[in-house]
Amino acid sequence: MNSLKPLLIFILLISVVSCSDKTPEPEITLAPPDVSTNTEVTKLEQLINLPVKPVWIKWEVTKVTKPVGKLDTDDWSIVARMALDSGDIKILTVTPLPNKVVNLPAYAIKPWMEDIVASNFKPDDTGDFYIPQGTMLSAEQFYRDPLLTGAIYMISETEILLFLQTE
Repeated sequence: MNSLKPLLIFILLISVVSCSDKTPEPEITLAPPDVSTNTEVTKLEQLINLPVKPVWIKWEVTKVTKPVGKLDTDDWSIVARMALDSGDIKILTVTPLPNKVVNLPAYAIKPWMEDIVASNFKPDDTGDFYIPQGTMLSAEQFYRDPLLTGAIYMISETEILLFLQTE
């Protein structure tokens, strides 16, 4: 059904353009971008294991700027917000939950993820970390040395926030 809708819109656009006296506008691509050619996914795959292909992704590497807890200025992390197909979410849930809650460090929060942090986390007493309020999964499938700790925070049925760090 989802692939039928763009086709109908495309046919409607052609009909409207053919009925006008104006020169047609350049063709509009109605299909979502093919993430297999997305350079952001390719770059991320060089740093972490990517067991599933995201439908959409935004990610960033962050270096620790001040020592916090076990983290020192030699440590760094990757945070990635991604949408996945519902079948791919099921693949991620087969890994057992982590033994402990992995709090999200404040240094890793970026402007493009503030909305999900506000609705899915609460700050700890120190203000250095955010405590997840929803479902958390193991991020083990994404680990690649030196990124060997972290978690998957479920944002919705098809969206996750992935956090991996050195430690």
